[in-house]
Amino acid sequence: GITTNSSQVELDAPAEETSALFPLFPSAPFLDCLLLPGQMLYIPPGWWHYVKSLTTSFSVSFWWQ
Repeated sequence: GITTNSSQVELDAPAEETSALFPLFPSAPFLDCLLLPGQMLYIPPGWWHYVKSLTTSFSVSFWWQ
């Protein structure tokens, strides 16, 4: 089944496919950023996010309550 912590939107899919399945998605607000070496980004709990690495990299996720 569909999990509650994942989106059905496939962000790497062509825009036409995404728009056909989710017509309101293209108008959804978003933030876009590019991190340079040595920088980090804090994503608050519950925020939807998508990560794409442009070069070899690693990330650390830590979930605590």
